[in-house]
Amino acid sequence: MKKITLLLLFIASFNAFGQTKKQPLYQTYLDEGLKAYKQHNFTKAREDFSAVLQREPNELTSSAEFLLSLTYYQLTNFSKAKIQCENFRKNYPESLYFEESTVLLAKIFYQLGNFEQAVLTFFEELSKGKNTELKHETEKLVSEILAVNFTKEEIENFGKKLTNTQAELLQRLAKQSGKDKITQIAVILPLTGTDREIGNKILDGIKFAFNEFIKMDSLKIALRIEDTESDFVNVVKITKKLATSGEVVCAIGPITSEEFIAASGIASEYNFPIISPTATKTGITELGKTIFQANTDFKSCGKFVANHILSNYQNPTIAILAPLDNYGIKIIEGFTETLNNANCKTIAEEWYNPGIQDFSQQIRRIKNASFEPIIQDSINAEFEKIIAQDEQEFDLELLKTQLSEKWHRDFVGIGKKIDAFFVPCYSDELSYILPQTTIAGLDATFFGNENWYDEKLLNDNKIYAEGSFFTSDYFWENTEPEVKNFITNYRTLMKKNPGKMNVYGYDTAKLVFETLSLSGSERENFARELSKVKNFQGMQREISFENNSNQSLHLLNLQNGQILKVKKQE
Repeated sequence: MKKITLLLLFIASFNAFGQTKKQPLYQTYLDEGLKAYKQHNFTKAREDFSAVLQREPNELTSSAEFLLSLTYYQLTNFSKAKIQCENFRKNYPESLYFEESTVLLAKIFYQLGNFEQAVLTFFEELSKGKNTELKHETEKLVSEILAVNFTKEEIENFGKKLTNTQAELLQRLAKQSGKDKITQIAVILPLTGTDREIGNKILDGIKFAFNEFIKMDSLKIALRIEDTESDFVNVVKITKKLATSGEVVCAIGPITSEEFIAASGIASEYNFPIISPTATKTGITELGKTIFQANTDFKSCGKFVANHILSNYQNPTIAILAPLDNYGIKIIEGFTETLNNANCKTIAEEWYNPGIQDFSQQIRRIKNASFEPIIQDSINAEFEKIIAQDEQEFDLELLKTQLSEKWHRDFVGIGKKIDAFFVPCYSDELSYILPQTTIAGLDATFFGNENWYDEKLLNDNKIYAEGSFFTSDYFWENTEPEVKNFITNYRTLMKKNPGKMNVYGYDTAKLVFETLSLSGSERENFARELSKVKNFQGMQREISFENNSNQSLHLLNLQNGQILKVKKQE
């Protein structure tokens, strides 16, 4: 949405409230607030406008009320902006800024996802407003809302709720919205409810990517934002509405694997392209050719680690310790399948129930397996020697067991180094596994999963974790000029620092926009082009699709207490 034009407001304000020799304190606050607003320092502006309202009612109170509602809007606190704007309209219906407040309130309704109320409020301006320029802007905004957020059927149903005059206006603006074709990209995220924090962070990243894209590309696109309210049923309803509308090219979201599975079942039925920035469960993309995962699934993570080990070790000694749940089973499935395809075997594969703290039995068995190859030849030689020297009959299996126990007892602490000890555990388990492995005397190079990427956890266990490798689907190259520029630009536009979830949204949206530039707005062409993506460089992750699931990860290494990215082999 375009920002409300404040030029006339500022001119009127400064003319009406010029400097005097003994300027009242409330006028100073208003002047300072206007100055801060123009400099986009909205936090300071909010404080100054609020200070005006804390004084006795005066000739600037109405202006401060309206300006405060504008400021809350710019701070994206739309709930407070609505309350403040409605208070202003109730208290000052004769204000010179009443028309601007009508448009502002309509925009607030839009940002809150109440599209019908937004249109109705815009209609109020179109029917009663006298500012020709503002009415022209309002018609344009309503046309955009209808084009992006309503299907033809929804417009028809909406018209039935209106007066004849409003219904005619609705149809006229709906036709006007169809003159210039706008490519719609839906966003299916929890913006309210239990998952709202993650959903809004991802949405901020998507909006930032959108702002970048529309400045650089002539393709006319619009975001159609749908709030699932953190409700599984809403995910299904929204996906079906978008998939059957025929006016949306694709959708970004949902965020959880469970919700994405539900949405994918519907999307595949209608050949509707849908891409999740965060879902990780294995096998979702098998539901249809239009289903995509920008994040790496469990099985692909295991394959990635195995391929790195095979590329860097000759005849490696490999052991596994993993949780006995869906996550552990799938990641090890991908790991061992890749090893088996290369005729490489593990020496030990141990499992545990998630949540335990004592891993001593599993570690002991892995340690025993690590020195088994060293003593096996000696056991065989002694066995053959005894048989050759004595002609009496032996219980061969018992003899082998006795010899094995003797050698295990004599060779305790002597074992072959494990080239790769793959431990895809959970973060809270790592603080137990690392020291217990060291205390047991197991000589191994650790390979971990994304749960290892916790700087505090690694720092607390640095004497045990030093030299370990682990995967991650994100990594900030803070020294790179491109990343520095991104952080600066994001901070300038969004008024906050970008975090992990923001960049998940940014990278996924950027991939969608760039693919759309190549494919056009036909769903089938878009899905086909997206499936070809290889080595797409996002801000914190790379995306390469295989069977529509991202196969790329970062491999990180802890060296001298620092987390470093392992360079890809050419």
